[in-house]
Amino acid sequence: MTGFLTCASLFTGKERDWESNLDNFGARYFSSQMGRFQRPDPLLNSGRPSNPQTWNRYSYALNNPLSIIDPTGLYDVVNNCATDDKKCNKQFEQHAKDLRNGLSNLQKEVDKMKDGAAKDRFEASLKVLGTQGDNNGVNVNFGALPPGVAGQTTLDMSGNSLQINSINITLDPSKISGSNDYAIDFAHEGTHAEDFLTMGLIASGTFSLSDLSPFSTEYRGDQTSAWAAQALGVSPLQYNDSNGMNVIWNSSWGAVDRQVLMDRGITNHVTSIPGHPETTPHKPGPF
Repeated sequence: MTGFLTCASLFTGKERDWESNLDNFGARYFSSQMGRFQRPDPLLNSGRPSNPQTWNRYSYALNNPLSIIDPTGLYDVVNNCATDDKKCNKQFEQHAKDLRNGLSNLQKEVDKMKDGAAKDRFEASLKVLGTQGDNNGVNVNFGALPPGVAGQTTLDMSGNSLQINSINITLDPSKISGSNDYAIDFAHEGTHAEDFLTMGLIASGTFSLSDLSPFSTEYRGDQTSAWAAQALGVSPLQYNDSNGMNVIWNSSWGAVDRQVLMDRGITNHVTSIPGHPETTPHKPGPF
């Protein structure tokens, strides 16, 4: 029998090519014998002066594999479970797998999309979540969030310049069901991360969100969610909030009505969030 033979490896469940003895992490191949990726992190200039571990472009999960895993060779998934808590670790591994599968499904759909605003948004979101990942400061956690919140993006900033040191994304598994839901919510948070980096950083390197109101920030995130649901065949995508049941995507909508109905649903949902009064334009930015 010729060709490559693969099977599940003992390291984070990845498939191993037995001829090269490397594990396939999607974006990069990993050598379990060396404890190093075979190619550098895609974003070579992303080392953080405050964290020497980020200077090594080949390391796995900041050289902290007991607390962090790297399911794609890019972003970091932080495991907050105690090492002897088998139930917690099993749940964590399932959440990480669902997230990985959901992003893979979404990427396949994005690859088939025609050029346009939706494809541009997805590519920007997925690029930040990917190349801003391993050794670059996009950390994914699974944990409880306030009622009605399935995902949340926060920034770790320090120093007088308010420089962004890391972007931390938390996903609440109790509000997410299956790989497609993970992809929808993660793409939503990826839009926040991309907006923070491109529209939240001014020339001096300090942080400002003057270009984005709280309303437009969430509007852009929800618009990404709606586009992701459409791409993945999830319908309807709706939120039950203080403004009622707001549908932001439904495959039954006629093509001529989709933009108006989506805008109305997203607007009603976002304005239900305290401190998010409607502002215009709804979605500032290049796309």
